[in-house]
Amino acid sequence: MFLKRKKEVIFIEVGGYIPKLRGFQEIVSRKPTFYDILNFLAEKGKTSSGVFLNVFPSNLTLSEIWEIKRVIKILRERGVKVVCKLQSCGIEEVFLSEICDKVFTREDSIFFLNGFSVSLSSFGEFFSKIGVKLEAIKSGKMKSIPELLTKSEVPESIKKDMKRFFGEIKQALISETKKFDGNIFFSGIKRAKELITSEVIDVITSDSEEEIIRREFGSDAEVEYFQKKRFLAPFISGTKSKLAVVNMNGVIADNPYPNFINPSYFSSLLTRLAESKSVSAVLVRIDSRGGDAEGSHILNEKIDYIGKRKKVFVSFSSVGASGGYLAAVSAKKIFATPFSAIGSIGVFLIKPFISELLQKIGIKTEVLEEGEMSSILSPYKKLGEKEKKVLEKIVKDEHESFIKKVSEGRGIPVGALRKIADGSVFSGMKAKELGLVDDIKSFSEVLDELKEGKDLSVEEYPRISIYDVFFRNIIPSFSYDLDLIFAKDIAFEILRGRRRFFHLAFFPVQLEKL
Repeated sequence: MFLKRKKEVIFIEVGGYIPKLRGFQEIVSRKPTFYDILNFLAEKGKTSSGVFLNVFPSNLTLSEIWEIKRVIKILRERGVKVVCKLQSCGIEEVFLSEICDKVFTREDSIFFLNGFSVSLSSFGEFFSKIGVKLEAIKSGKMKSIPELLTKSEVPESIKKDMKRFFGEIKQALISETKKFDGNIFFSGIKRAKELITSEVIDVITSDSEEEIIRREFGSDAEVEYFQKKRFLAPFISGTKSKLAVVNMNGVIADNPYPNFINPSYFSSLLTRLAESKSVSAVLVRIDSRGGDAEGSHILNEKIDYIGKRKKVFVSFSSVGASGGYLAAVSAKKIFATPFSAIGSIGVFLIKPFISELLQKIGIKTEVLEEGEMSSILSPYKKLGEKEKKVLEKIVKDEHESFIKKVSEGRGIPVGALRKIADGSVFSGMKAKELGLVDDIKSFSEVLDELKEGKDLSVEEYPRISIYDVFFRNIIPSFSYDLDLIFAKDIAFEILRGRRRFFHLAFFPVQLEKL
């Protein structure tokens, strides 16, 4: 007599706050990261009879939801049944459910399918009223931050460009929706019954998740709930060849705290990975709107350094713009999602003049100079014509350097590149068409391509555990920043501070749901 094999169904929650990276927030929340979910689905799903998704509003973007869908698509092609229960939610969650075999929801569920919106604010009048004058220099006509900070009205050109970008994202969303008409995402606020006729919802039920699982997968189904494993202190890896995944998330700046990409730390990390004999390939995962120009060039050079020794790919998550894009262009291949915001090739500088503000509260400041350009970036002195021309040349030269590196890295002629290197941001789909990225692929798919069928162990960096949080500095530059607090080298820091005025322009709007 043969033992009957149990039906194993994996249960995954996609909702609430999902940590994007390993670190303090992950440790405190004790929740799986976004990458944990992807990896668990990809690996455990292969040997399971089914997958049940409990979906409710989360902090995941359309790009990240699309990447989960790509894993589920592969599982379904292998015959794995995928069932989903939707709570009251929005576009991202309904978009995820579209890939499932069957979708359940409660009768009282509400669905916010009202498209995209963004608020653009102009601050010129505000700064004028408080006595602050912002002097802006930029290279790239679509660099919008200088305009938003210095104008009293949002320029029509910026609004027009934002509508163009929204149009690209809308088209990507509709084209990636196969089960029902994607225009439903722009139809308004809907109740569950209304979505039955649109084939968005299959069944309206008051049954619990467990009851749905028993009905869809059988009463003998054995459910495995995906939970966070206990945290362990770092251990020494074996001799097996590794594929290193480097997560860069946030603003590029000399700051050791979360949501920043510290060039000093990542420069050291990338150098070690390039020279490590145990690391066969590197995948750099970037989600950044840019930041410090010098830091962006450093990251670009380090990724190029890796590429001369081993294969290195870049995978963009939601945003790969400005300095975030510059950092990536030296990689062998660049990938994005259909909803990634890519490009923003341009540079800007903002210099504040605050003497009028200080005078209003009784403070008068005089600038003493020793050297013709010693106070060029002082907030207590207006720019003279000669100083302005000097800064304009620096910004223009920085933009030219940006264009040159993109041209060399992507193989796009400089003449053709100039037509799109005006600070404009493009969807991942459009970026592929323009040659700014190689292909549209999810993180999991890029990982598989980089492995080339080899049995490589995957290790994430930075590697932060509870051991790091409580027993040692998470980032080496913590001690460096403490030195700044005690002003060990004031003169040197003043010089370094001046370089930080130069930025590769940020993408102007934080699109939380792209």
